[in-house]
Amino acid sequence: MVLKPPVSAEEKARERQYEYRATASLVLQADRSGGRNNEPTGEVESLKDHIHTMRMGDKAMKGRSTETEERKKKGQLARERKEQREGAEKKRRGERGTLVMSRGSTVLTETDDMDAMYRPKTKDTATAYEGILNFIRKCIGDQPQDILRGAAEEAISLLKDDRFQGRERQAEVEKVRSAEG
Repeated sequence: MVLKPPVSAEEKARERQYEYRATASLVLQADRSGGRNNEPTGEVESLKDHIHTMRMGDKAMKGRSTETEERKKKGQLARERKEQREGAEKKRRGERGTLVMSRGSTVLTETDDMDAMYRPKTKDTATAYEGILNFIRKCIGDQPQDILRGAAEEAISLLKDDRFQGRERQAEVEKVRSAEG
């Protein structure tokens, strides 16, 4: 048998406060008078006063907006500036497209704007690629940039080819080098 501790009068009063008999008569009734005008009642209402006479496309304007014209002018100015930079770059490089190196530039930086398949991603690979470009430049002389890059890419593709091992790779690169020279 479990003995319960004695219950004080306050605790009993607190329990009675929430009993059904004490709270059943406290339920409030909702005020159903028609004091609210904006709430829907569920009846069908006409939309006559709510629909505007504007039709689809009425706000469309003919001609261009000033915002569109401003964006178009900005784009045109940007294209012109880019063309001027490219023209100055071509002039600096020379008419024939041969490599005209300025002070502090490398073969890699001078041929950077070309559409090449191989682009070095780290400093180490950039250094190795620059070495390959310098070697090719010494072998075939001052040639147009696309020829230098093409020869470098050919050499890299032969070096990366899994079909060749050690001496075979060297022999293949020598074949390409002798064909270019």
